[in-house]
Amino acid sequence: MGYEVKKMSYMEEELIGDEEILLVKDVMSTPPVTVSPDTSVKEIARIMSSKDIGSVIVVDDKGEIVGIITERDLIKRVLAPGLDPEKTLARDIMTTRVVKTYASDKLSDAVYRMKDYGVGHLPVVEIETGKLVGVISKTDIALLSPTFMELLYITKGRKPSRV
Repeated sequence: MGYEVKKMSYMEEELIGDEEILLVKDVMSTPPVTVSPDTSVKEIARIMSSKDIGSVIVVDDKGEIVGIITERDLIKRVLAPGLDPEKTLARDIMTTRVVKTYASDKLSDAVYRMKDYGVGHLPVVEIETGKLVGVISKTDIALLSPTFMELLYITKGRKPSRV
């Protein structure tokens, strides 16, 4: 579960300035909201709506992460193709290649991971145990530091239109 952390460019260091170094655990949302692979999409949408969250983590019987489902997944994989949300299960639409971050990582490392992998939500795990302890999203980052949000888009040559 290793990953490479890139060094900040001079321009990116200038954007951040002398802000205190924040860790993922300082910003992540807890507790993480999880569902089983057999949960219906209708139930997932209800959970996401009632908890006002943009993703759920799919875990197996042992609590191991097996997937993630975001609002975008619901639109692209269920609504657009016209699938029945009552009959479609998490296992049918979840993203199984889940990009994670550690609670002890610097927030800037999580920002780069989101940018590099093109994702907006990262499950947060403990480095020692691999246990799921939270979730961090672009929204969490934008609410804390618009500077970090700019870094997510810096290489794409565009400004964020909406979080």
